Amino acid sequence: MIKLQELIEENCHCGDSCCESKESVNESVDDLKKIVGELEKASKLHAGQSKALAKASKMHAGQAKRIQAHLSDVDESLSEGPQDQRPADKEVQRLIKLEAQLRNRMMKLEQVFLRDGNPPSVKLAKDLTKSYKQNVTKFMREMISIRKKFK
Repeated sequence: MIKLQELIEENCHCGDSCCESKESVNESVDDLKKIVGELEKASKLHAGQSKALAKASKMHAGQAKRIQAHLSDVDESLSEGPQDQRPADKEVQRLIKLEAQLRNRMMKLEQVFLRDGNPPSVKLAKDLTKSYKQNVTKFMREMISIRKKFK
């Protein structure tokens, strides 16, 4: 077996490929040492990050358990009997009737604005209707959905 050291003479100064190959081999080894050093630093950094992630994961798992326990308690407290639902149904019906009266009053006010026929009055009537839909109608929808959740 022929070793690399035997092929390369140290101080031949011939200018042939043997002198050039020794220099290129030494440069390649130095480059490889730098790369290995950088990889070791990155490995240490990633090891520290993975420890921090594991710690955070354990913390979040504990929080998730506490939240889940709290949610199960909340679900049980929302279960109400029929005696609790009837008064809620009555209040919902009262709100629906009052909303119908409010809508009628709003429509009458809108008609007053429209009777004038001026463009600013027409715009005011549209704004009134738009505001009603955005606020009162949205409230009624949310109120009904909340009532449905009340068991």
